Amino acid sequence: MNCRTLLILLCVLPVLSCQRYDVDVEKAIAESGGNASGYIELLESYRQSDTLKYKAASFLIANMLYHISDSVIEQSKDWEEYMSVYLRQRIDTINETDKHNAAARVGKLPPPIVVKNVGSDIAVLSPKFIRDNIEYSFGIWRTSPYCRNLSWEEFLEYILPYRSIQEPVYMGKKELSQVFYEPIIGNGETKDVKDILYGFRFRARFIRLLHKASDHQNWGIYTPFMPIKKYDCNILSAYTGDILRALGIPVSINFTPQWNNSDLGHTWCVTYGDSCRHIPFSPPFIDITQDTERIKHAPKIYQMCFGVNHDAPYFKLRDKESIPHVLNSPTIKDVTDSYLETVTLRIPVNRIIENQEAIFLSVFNKSKSNCVNPVACGLYDAKSKSYVFCKVPINHLFFPTFFDRDSGKYIPCLRPLIIRRVSCGGKKSYKVEYPIKKSSGYDSVKLTLTRKYPVKDHIKKYLKDFKEAIIVASNSLSERGDTLFTFCDGLSPYMQRFTFRNLKPYRFYRIISKDQTPLYVAEHQWLSNLGKSGTPALPLPILSLSDSVRNAPEFYEVKGTPLFCDATSRLSYDGDSMTFSESPWIGVDFGSSVVVTGVQLLPQNSNNGIVEGDVYELYYYRDGAWIRHSSKQAQYNYIEFDNVPASTLYWLRNLTEGKEELPFFYVDGTQVFIDSL
Repeated sequence: MNCRTLLILLCVLPVLSCQRYDVDVEKAIAESGGNASGYIELLESYRQSDTLKYKAASFLIANMLYHISDSVIEQSKDWEEYMSVYLRQRIDTINETDKHNAAARVGKLPPPIVVKNVGSDIAVLSPKFIRDNIEYSFGIWRTSPYCRNLSWEEFLEYILPYRSIQEPVYMGKKELSQVFYEPIIGNGETKDVKDILYGFRFRARFIRLLHKASDHQNWGIYTPFMPIKKYDCNILSAYTGDILRALGIPVSINFTPQWNNSDLGHTWCVTYGDSCRHIPFSPPFIDITQDTERIKHAPKIYQMCFGVNHDAPYFKLRDKESIPHVLNSPTIKDVTDSYLETVTLRIPVNRIIENQEAIFLSVFNKSKSNCVNPVACGLYDAKSKSYVFCKVPINHLFFPTFFDRDSGKYIPCLRPLIIRRVSCGGKKSYKVEYPIKKSSGYDSVKLTLTRKYPVKDHIKKYLKDFKEAIIVASNSLSERGDTLFTFCDGLSPYMQRFTFRNLKPYRFYRIISKDQTPLYVAEHQWLSNLGKSGTPALPLPILSLSDSVRNAPEFYEVKGTPLFCDATSRLSYDGDSMTFSESPWIGVDFGSSVVVTGVQLLPQNSNNGIVEGDVYELYYYRDGAWIRHSSKQAQYNYIEFDNVPASTLYWLRNLTEGKEELPFFYVDGTQVFIDSL
């Protein structure tokens, strides 16, 4: 301990000894180093003048000890001037010259300087910064139309915090408001919060289009507006939360450790204003409604609070058991029941498992040891002789696991389980279902598989959007033309052929969606069965033995030049199945009038079906482990495996290419993936 630190302690400790602050506040001040006297002065000034602000200051100071500034940013003031041009400019006035100038100017700006490993906020941030934050936050609470019904407890978490997670803090709310209020909120009448969120997303997406992607990962508060090769949802959500709170919109940050259909987790923002309570959104990419829909795939959801939560695993287990990294925080709060139907789960056991006071509910993750990733913690209750888990969502597959100290891995210790809702006499109740039976004999089954990963929810929506789209043909683009075909249903996730009766030649053929809905098409091909000249149509998928004819030879491709609708429309005619259109219509110009009698469509897809020629490997689950069955090369767009152990969980891997894989059950000859239980 150096002389300066000793002198500070000698001055501060006598003061603290006669103060009547909460224990947590005194503890924080004792760790604040050279800031101690400033924080004491701040508390005393509020204690004498404003009771609520004193409580707010006590709340911030007591909890600052648990928030770490793992880095700070130094950013040139030139950035503020540069961004203000595009934050305030009308989007419809941007031209190619503006884009060129933007790219040239940003290349001359000094990138932010990031300094790592700084320390806890109580020692890093100045008392003046905290005072300014309190004053501005109270001004927001009292004047913002989006905070009218915000309670004191909500104010403490959704407006008062100066940070969201561990993002670098270098601009206060006043400075953030000066930069972002006018371009995002405007100076006119009060907007609905949904409109503000859509406007924020649109503005951010627009500005990113002006610039080239960079390897630089952190552009400070402007990160949501800059193109980055690999985005971090934690940083994007944190900075967005900081901006919106400064504009008077209450926000918290929520996260799931992992989706049930992906190896990845996700972090997003949640609003709490009068007209927008509990709207989840992922800035600045995901549409608000899409975020709401995919929450069902979260097996557990936590809020990143500013205040500590003494019910968190951090406090219950820190002196007893190892805590999974994602749960090892004093400020996370389980909010799963705010989104999903949940119950308290009790797993009865004859005796405590491997002397572990805690076990964990884990989800499948192929990149982790034993393919399990813990997302929830349960403690042993000696009275009921069971492990108790709170707020467990129904219809999710969980693997109960314990932490093995010797191997440092999480080990499955009980059979996988699902909680189901059951109705009994009109009353709602729940039961625990164990879908994998205990090993009994060697019953086997033949598997006929068409996918290694399910069709994604957003692609399912895109497929349905084809319903009531039409095919029109004309000899002039100035006229709508004749309707040749109407799609009565949506599409399947594979290449499909649609034929229609047509004997009249046209130059232009188009597929037009209903109500200007985007058509997500990876490839399309125009066909004719009149004559036998040209290139044969692309082969249709063979998904079963009944698909005996791969390609009807009487259909041939009629080639043309793709028509331009927008920047993506021609991607459906480029020969690359991984690119796709997002246009309300797509079509071709044949140069002269030709007779077309059909079209083949491949919708946007992630290529997760069975690909002819790829090599696949099958695993099955037994006694807490994944066991390899066999591998084989696919001859068609389905693949069969004989003599596979029955009544268990399966996992199909593509050894040739592709990353997305998900376990499934095999029920009545159909794959049922674990994300749809």
